[in-house]
Amino acid sequence: MTLRVLIADDQHLVRSGLKMVLQANDLNVVGEAGNGAIAVRLAQSLRPDVCLFDIRMPVMDGLEATRRIAGPGVEHPLAVVVVTPFDLDEYVFAAASGDALISPKTTARCWSALPAPRHR
Repeated sequence: MTLRVLIADDQHLVRSGLKMVLQANDLNVVGEAGNGAIAVRLAQSLRPDVCLFDIRMPVMDGLEATRRIAGPGVEHPLAVVVVTPFDLDEYVFAAASGDALISPKTTARCWSALPAPRHR
């Protein structure tokens, strides 16, 4: 069974590059979107196995698009991988619920920003 993927990024060149890499690895790209609103509509109608969303997109960003298809209260949530070249903690905290792969540098910064645990 081939994994079905939806790609959402506002840059056509990035979408094309991702599509080439995914298809070269026997993944089926079932749709592409240039903004978050279109990505949500396509995700809801196509029901891909995985949505690959850029974090910054026009109309609706990748974080809001993710909340709409995988956030709390969504009856049948979809799997989403949020992609960004930006190394900003607020993006990591907003996007990383569930399993996440985060750069070691970002992970260390996020851990250091958390309050120290209280001992009983």
